Amino acid sequence: MLPVLFDKDVLREHKVNTEYKYDESTDASMTQAFSICYRYHNLMPHKLNLGRQTGNAAEVFEQENQEFAIRTPLHVTNHNYNGINEVTLGMVVSKCPHVDRLMNSATRNLLFLDKDGNSNDLATLNILRGREWGTPSYTVYRKLCDLGDPKSWYDLKDTTSETNIEKMQSVYKDVQDVDLWTGMIAETPLPGSISGATQSCLLAKHFSNIKHGDRFWYENENHGFKGQQLREIKKVTLARILCSNLGVTVMREEVFKTNSKWTRCSDIMKKGETDFKSWPK
Repeated sequence: MLPVLFDKDVLREHKVNTEYKYDESTDASMTQAFSICYRYHNLMPHKLNLGRQTGNAAEVFEQENQEFAIRTPLHVTNHNYNGINEVTLGMVVSKCPHVDRLMNSATRNLLFLDKDGNSNDLATLNILRGREWGTPSYTVYRKLCDLGDPKSWYDLKDTTSETNIEKMQSVYKDVQDVDLWTGMIAETPLPGSISGATQSCLLAKHFSNIKHGDRFWYENENHGFKGQQLREIKKVTLARILCSNLGVTVMREEVFKTNSKWTRCSDIMKKGETDFKSWPK
């Protein structure tokens, strides 16, 4: 998933995909910034797609409005509890509907809709959560990421479009008042990713810390899996897991990419087979 969220240069810069090496000086604990930045709510679809296999591919056969899918998720129990498989396959088939900086109208106006017509706005909840936690402003995190410490709105132009700067300027008195979540999703995505510069930096730093700051990380052969065990684990892909559990015979090789070709599950599983002849005697 991370190569889709972030540009490959960001992963390399923050050592997310480099060889594991435990660093006892690295703090692997969760941060407020991670909790705020990992909310890709602008990717939520207005309609929940349910999918099913059709020949050598899959298709969406039914849709349910987001507000009803969240309030009464009975589709999960449909068809003798096969509904969860249909939800998962629907996600594999569908493109992300919102990779711009906006949420869909249901997320903003119909979240947790109740029988009396009352609902919430997820953008407001995200901003409110950051303020309740005392999360520093967006500009503080830009500075931490070596993106500069903006003193004026003009200083955001290296990461954010003029249109989005003007929108923020219309509701914030000063550039240094911008909430982290707001400033982050207003940024222009970096090439080859769906994340802006600040979001990429903060999340990549965190994923790197989780990996290199954990002495029990699964690649640490002093505490867990070794040699051949690690090689077997690294053969596992999400496509292989879905083939084993969704009752389908085809799957996208790269599940997070809708331009990835549909491949027979038998071929996907074959790539993950163990070559016992290569095991040491």
